[in-house]
Amino acid sequence: MTYSFRTIGDFINFVHTDDTSLHVENVLKTIHNTSRSISWSLPEDETRISFILNGDEYNDLLITEIDFDGVAMDSQDDFETGIIAMFPGLAGGSTSSGATTYYLAITQAANQTSGVLIVGRRYTVTTLQPGDEFANVGYASTDVEFVATGTTPAVWSNGSTVVPTPINSVENDIYIIRLQGGSYQAVSDTPIFTGSKTFASPYGGAGFSTLQFSTLGYTQQYAVTENNFTIETYSDTAYTYVEMRTILGSSGILFVQIIVLP
Repeated sequence: MTYSFRTIGDFINFVHTDDTSLHVENVLKTIHNTSRSISWSLPEDETRISFILNGDEYNDLLITEIDFDGVAMDSQDDFETGIIAMFPGLAGGSTSSGATTYYLAITQAANQTSGVLIVGRRYTVTTLQPGDEFANVGYASTDVEFVATGTTPAVWSNGSTVVPTPINSVENDIYIIRLQGGSYQAVSDTPIFTGSKTFASPYGGAGFSTLQFSTLGYTQQYAVTENNFTIETYSDTAYTYVEMRTILGSSGILFVQIIVLP
């Protein structure tokens, strides 16, 4: 096959193999399997398919030259079945409205009261017990996030609580950083956000029924730029701020849906 969709853990590689005897493979795109930033159209020539993967267009490809994890395609229906099987979030159909949707998976590791840290990971000491000492691993003060510079705190035998910052997957160079309690920022290395046409919402996971998102792109303080915008998390309609990590609990997962309208 010339083009292949291949499952690599939680990601899908879209691979092109040249038609020479060398059979050189090139990974054209890598997308998380929760993504919905995929759309397709059905050309009049039913032997071909056109689709968009995170903004990259592939037009009028022969369906028989495409496979999904080695399973060959014979028709446009086969393509639709195959793409939805690989990206379950597309089960409602192609995202053909013109809007671009990105999905990021945010996971929360368990809180720690002992053990070791991972260098480079972000943590917050929420309860500092007398006698424990974390200054040697990057800690500054309670309830202030820090980046671990070492694995073993000088003293951690009295039960101080250390909370890992939630980790989010990266899609289309988008990631989420924590600004302060209940306030986060979606950041893109490329200019893809558009003023009041950019929105965020939760998509399943622990706490989904009570979690609310607000992208306050309508005031100067929270203005959406091409590269970032603010996400605020609330626990109720009274706009009570709540940390993502509080909602997710010790082992939750939350999908953040970011929609950019045309």
